[in-house]
Amino acid sequence: MSRRRLTIAMAVAAGLALEIALHPSLAREEGGRMPHDTASIGAVLQRVAQTHPGQVLKVELEPDEDAASAWAYEVKVLTTTGHVIEIKLDAVSMTVFEVEGLPRERSRED
Repeated sequence: MSRRRLTIAMAVAAGLALEIALHPSLAREEGGRMPHDTASIGAVLQRVAQTHPGQVLKVELEPDEDAASAWAYEVKVLTTTGHVIEIKLDAVSMTVFEVEGLPRERSRED
């Protein structure tokens, strides 16, 4: 499969996952409704690409008590350095409030 087709397939899969996550009955089951001003997936992916370039593996929109709006996007990215990280952004402000999986920098001893 060509790189372009793979990218398109991944974008479609991410879109389907987001559509399922956005289904109103699922939101009710989680105990709340999403804010009307939730950021678009395109805006979120653009924001993530600015700070953590790489290949997006998964996108989820879920209730999250740590997010200011009570909803967060969770974006899993394969970075250009080969690490898989998960970035959590507030669903309204797109403020990054958690990044998991970044390698720790080794301390240098002189």
